[in-house]
Amino acid sequence: MTRRAAVASGENPAEPVLGLIARLYDAALDETVWLQVLQDMAVALDANNMHLLVFDRRSGAPVFGLVSRYPEANKEYVSQYGLIDERVPRILALPHAVPTHHESLFRGTEMQSSATYNEFLAKYDAQSQLITRMNGPAGDSIVFSAIREKGRGAFVDAETKKIRQLLPHVLQAVRIRQSLASVSAENRPLAALLDGSRLAVFFLDRDGHVLEANASACRILRRRDGLTSERGLLRASFRKEDAELQALIAGALGQGTGVATGSGGLLRISRPSMGRPLVLLVVPIRSAQADFGARRPVAAVFSKDSDVPLALSADKISQLHGLTQAESNLVAALMRGQSVRQYAEAGRRSEHTVRWTLKNAMSKTGTHSQADLVRLILSDASFLSEGRAT
Repeated sequence: MTRRAAVASGENPAEPVLGLIARLYDAALDETVWLQVLQDMAVALDANNMHLLVFDRRSGAPVFGLVSRYPEANKEYVSQYGLIDERVPRILALPHAVPTHHESLFRGTEMQSSATYNEFLAKYDAQSQLITRMNGPAGDSIVFSAIREKGRGAFVDAETKKIRQLLPHVLQAVRIRQSLASVSAENRPLAALLDGSRLAVFFLDRDGHVLEANASACRILRRRDGLTSERGLLRASFRKEDAELQALIAGALGQGTGVATGSGGLLRISRPSMGRPLVLLVVPIRSAQADFGARRPVAAVFSKDSDVPLALSADKISQLHGLTQAESNLVAALMRGQSVRQYAEAGRRSEHTVRWTLKNAMSKTGTHSQADLVRLILSDASFLSEGRAT
């Protein structure tokens, strides 16, 4: 039933609005209801489409969209037209919760030359719109639009009044939905599981800012040796590698489009200290859930903290290499950083005896120096540590 038919039948115009408000709070708790609610709004407002967009506060780019009709139009707008739409900066500058006819957002002859107006909006019968911008959480803008084809004329005062009645409830429903999406996308349990390992993990939001990092990742950043954080963004120490890192991250995030354009990748990062390079793995985190522009992890960067000292127990060393208890105790102490002399003094042994024990351990492991022996045992520790982390 159209608006005009409802008035003619004597239906109370307030009843559909109250029903829509109740449905909005259903949608806040169940994302699958949103599409039907937008379709019901279109009927109540005598529109042929409703559009809900969330624009990022920093880039001004659309990061989430939902439409009641032509679902393919949302992806097409976000990926192709959102960044060239002449109206966007003016929409984002609109005062909070003031419905505005979109024709007033074009300047001079822009409407005649606009690809958005003449290609995209014409294709989807959307050349008449009443657009409202609202202040969303964390400074983002929520844009709510009632749409119909040009031939049906602009939205009238009675329709605008209904939209004004709905606006605070649309905003509240989106806020609730964002909060729920953020909680469900929480990755803290994963980071906590990784806190005891050498695997470093950074979770990035849609702008590339670090949302969370586990203990190994924080250690890497504190050293400022190869990988650093500037204003919350991961940066490599050397310019060429930093450019490669930013390109990998941008692809995984889908920056500028909201759609990941890359599957991530591996990158070796050099360290000013001349230590072993850091190997980074950048991957997108795709969510099947509609997030309504919530600040959730969108990409992850993994690395291995190569500077964390590893150790094996004397029993494990003995088991792996067939060493006696005295030999494995000595090797375990060397791995903890003790010298032969310190070990001898601590155990009240002669240094000669300890060196004889060391010589036997090297013979059994096929190594020819104390450094080679420690390196061998460290490689065992690294292998076993990775086995526990996986």
